[in-house]
Amino acid sequence: MQRLHETSPLLKQIAAIVGPDHATNDAAKCDLATSDVFERSERAHAAMVVSPRTTDETSAVMRLLSDNRVPAIARGAGLSYTGSFAIEQPAAVIDTSRMTNIEVNAADRYAIVGAGASWVNVAAALKPFGMMATQVSPISGAFATVGGLASQGIPAGLDGILGLAVVLADGSIVRTGAPTHFYRYAGPDITGLFLGDCGAFGIKTEVVLQIAPEPPVAFASFGFDDVDHLLDSLITCMGERIVTRAFALDRVKSADARKVGLAESVRTAAAVIGRSKTLAQSARDAAKLLRFAVGGSREKPWSLHMTMASPTQAGADAQLDRAGKICQDHGTRMDDVFPRAMWAKPYSVRGFVGPSGERWAPVHGIFSFSRVRAAMRDLRKIVTDRAAEMQELGVNASWLISSAGPHVVIEPMLYWRDQLDPFHIQYLSPRNRERFSGFSPNPAAREFVRGMRESLRDIMDKYGAVHSQIGRFYRLNNASVAQHPLRRLKAALDPDGSLNPGILGLSHAEEPAD
Repeated sequence: MQRLHETSPLLKQIAAIVGPDHATNDAAKCDLATSDVFERSERAHAAMVVSPRTTDETSAVMRLLSDNRVPAIARGAGLSYTGSFAIEQPAAVIDTSRMTNIEVNAADRYAIVGAGASWVNVAAALKPFGMMATQVSPISGAFATVGGLASQGIPAGLDGILGLAVVLADGSIVRTGAPTHFYRYAGPDITGLFLGDCGAFGIKTEVVLQIAPEPPVAFASFGFDDVDHLLDSLITCMGERIVTRAFALDRVKSADARKVGLAESVRTAAAVIGRSKTLAQSARDAAKLLRFAVGGSREKPWSLHMTMASPTQAGADAQLDRAGKICQDHGTRMDDVFPRAMWAKPYSVRGFVGPSGERWAPVHGIFSFSRVRAAMRDLRKIVTDRAAEMQELGVNASWLISSAGPHVVIEPMLYWRDQLDPFHIQYLSPRNRERFSGFSPNPAAREFVRGMRESLRDIMDKYGAVHSQIGRFYRLNNASVAQHPLRRLKAALDPDGSLNPGILGLSHAEEPAD
């Protein structure tokens, strides 16, 4: 099936459901709908892009698509970097961006959120209630959607999701979790089936989030001379469960964090100072931000930034004291401006490009405590071994390490100067759009990065890593898809293989294994 003609009876029928402005076969929109941060499908583009407003509209659209045997793929902000939208055959893209309703039930500690709502909008809706979502959300939450996270997953896990509304391939509507929304595990955990599926099993239209009062917090940052000592301290802190969330950066990534525009710097400073409890604390925070902004000539090669949350301030302070004792053996205390800024303004992404407009492509692995040190050594070695070729092609690498539980995430990030895709341009500020939109294509560097990411992924898998947003890049639990039980589930829920064909390695209309 090719892109539908504007007079197509099917397109007209769908437009009658969602409205004439919300069903299109516009070439630019159809091409953009199959792009993500790294991949841009050269094989197939969308047949049409449909933007329903409600679960019922999505159901009616899916019934029509099923009757006409048209494949479908759900899309939020499109912030995958694993080819989740790189379809092999034309499909209807179900754009969830109009599903933004947020209904807060503070008394029962949940919110029902449209799949297309961004995380920054969720935070704004909860703020008047003094609440926040317990579900960890990504730094890209200024644009990233709640439904996108539910589909793609996040290394910190998805335990803050209580239930879903999901539209299946034939238009059926499934609602999971407790009927009154306050509890998830009402019998078999059907919610979990649809989480992290990259859209293979159904289109999520509503997500029930657990919410809670914003807790008291404390912050700490430490510099380290080597990553092994940093990992030792991080593993001890996370193993004792005294740290809520931690980020570790190499010197390159830390320097990048300072390369922000003036407007963003002012907004971050205002957010941090606005959360200060006293006038004296405001002055101290302002001084820390200034020191951070002017650079770090004495900066250590690695830095660890931790947030401690507790039901009481005394508890958070006690956790801070313990974390300090753990880290002081090999680390040097730093200004805690970075974790304060992350807490005050957690969503800060400049168009999904590097600080000077470079293309950006990460790869990540989630590791057990016992294997992360060896994995880090091998991952760094491959970057070192290919340093000459990277320098020749203008490819740079930086490292992000994070944790929000009994595991450690390693995320090497690759940057290179290259022509930006329309995907990137749409998220840039007007100023950066003007600065960065004229770069020349750099196919040699792009292909090097593609191969480098695959090599890094393979090393991660050697050490038993697992991954979020599996898409078409990561392997499904390092297992043979042919023998995986998900094949049987796919055949039961989507017998024609029409939902995001090929995602998770599940081929179109595959028969389950015997």
